[in-house]
Amino acid sequence: MSDYAKPDVLVDVDWLEGHIGDDSVRLIEVDEDSAAYEKGHIEGAVGWNWTTDLHTKVGRDYVSQDELAGLLSAAGVGPATTVVLYGGNNNWFAAYAYWILKLRGFDNVKLLDGGRKKWELESLPLTQEVPTYAATGLTIDRADRPEIRALRDEVIAKIGQVGLVDVRSPEEYRGEKLAPDHLPQEQSQVPGHVPGAANIPWAKAANEDGTFKSADELRELYETEGITSHRELIAYCRIGERSSHTWFALQELLGYTNVKNYDGSWTEYGSLVGVPVELGAEELGKQGVVAVPAAVVVDGDHERVRALQVGEQLARVVNLQHRVAKRGCHRCQNRCCEQEAAALGRLPLKGHFAEVVGDLSLVSGDRLCDVVGGGRLGQRVQGEGDPGRPSLRSFA
Repeated sequence: MSDYAKPDVLVDVDWLEGHIGDDSVRLIEVDEDSAAYEKGHIEGAVGWNWTTDLHTKVGRDYVSQDELAGLLSAAGVGPATTVVLYGGNNNWFAAYAYWILKLRGFDNVKLLDGGRKKWELESLPLTQEVPTYAATGLTIDRADRPEIRALRDEVIAKIGQVGLVDVRSPEEYRGEKLAPDHLPQEQSQVPGHVPGAANIPWAKAANEDGTFKSADELRELYETEGITSHRELIAYCRIGERSSHTWFALQELLGYTNVKNYDGSWTEYGSLVGVPVELGAEELGKQGVVAVPAAVVVDGDHERVRALQVGEQLARVVNLQHRVAKRGCHRCQNRCCEQEAAALGRLPLKGHFAEVVGDLSLVSGDRLCDVVGGGRLGQRVQGEGDPGRPSLRSFA
């Protein structure tokens, strides 16, 4: 774990096995399946229900700092106690609880690397005995950390300005599903994703045994999709639990300093009226439609492109490009957009993106129809993978 920016946020199963019965360590299981704890848990662990224990009784929000302190107190957590969280499914909901604890100002918390899965793979024992601990009267002295949480207005305002990470499955991202198959009750009104979001499923950050991948592997996973340390980043999923896992990987393990979790996530965003929504490029790609080279906003009678930087990947502007391929620019009489879209449809794109490798002539406010009509989308050269087809190499 020494290659992580904060290696002390994790403990491994060997460390935990050596601290079973240690009064200075309190194990807490937070699982997707709230009945899993009753079937068997690590000795000494307290079980938290992620729905009833961590959320307010009325409305959609988390318990307050005082309420969370009371929950920790009832678990026997004192000022000097180290909390170790774990759960099933690669610590899916344990990471959620970790993020909530950090949000509410509680810092002495770690994750069991690999969670329940790793513990069971090592054939280590489970018990059904439920421990009891005397309340400690714990209070949390540090203030809340709103800087690690994104709310909907911030997300909407920052579309196209920050790195958005959609950590759901590709099927949810593309709009083929509203929720995972086993969780149909938590659905949005419409499918799709936030415009410009990179789809990096949360589980890709974990190894087969549930442990986190190395820092180098994690860095490669995110940086290849444009999610880098110098950017402001916002992760989201369905209700904020899977994106907490990604938040943990980015902020705690890689040490990125400006990462937020949008816990309203798609169940909130996908139910809002009047916000921009995209369907997946991969799905539309099956229909012969590919992404156009810009992040685009509708402004008056035209779609306008956002300026891109050299080395940045092209955004999956699938809603726009679908309109372009069918009708030309939105309410625009110039059919050059349709002609250019047809040409782009013949361009092979690596991983549904083309990489910007030269100087750009696109600038903020350019109308898409003007750009393509003026021939400013760049030169076409023979594709490396298919000698008979062109590829987009630069926008000089």
